[in-house]
Amino acid sequence: MKTILTTAILIFALSNISFAQQAPPRSQRQQMTPEQREEMLTASAQRQTDRMTEFLELDQEQQEAVHAINLKYAILRVQVTEAARGVEGMDLPTLLNELDERRADEILPILNDSQIERFLEQRKEAQQQREQMRERVDERRRTRNLERE
Repeated sequence: MKTILTTAILIFALSNISFAQQAPPRSQRQQMTPEQREEMLTASAQRQTDRMTEFLELDQEQQEAVHAINLKYAILRVQVTEAARGVEGMDLPTLLNELDERRADEILPILNDSQIERFLEQRKEAQQQREQMRERVDERRRTRNLERE
């Protein structure tokens, strides 16, 4: 029984290590050339635009406008994150939420009524998921702190 449990734990630990190594370490991301960073941000904005195109059934004109907004805010997100890194007491999640609100305010005029309704519903669901995740993380932290005591 102990052998099976030990083997399962070992497999789980190794699988977590392999997943963690797939994303480039933060130090490598910080060492990107401006061209690499621009390419990464453009790809990120394009993925976001593609998801929105599928979900909201955007036409070509809307896609182009939404992509420009997504790219603008991808760049701003990186700039805000880098600026906040060196400032103690900076509330980064609040700043990023404000950026997301501004992005949504720019996207809404591009959409028609049914698209606006779907867009707002999706944002509401995403917010609920983020809150649930924060609650789970907080609960895990409390549990760990209790176990340490």
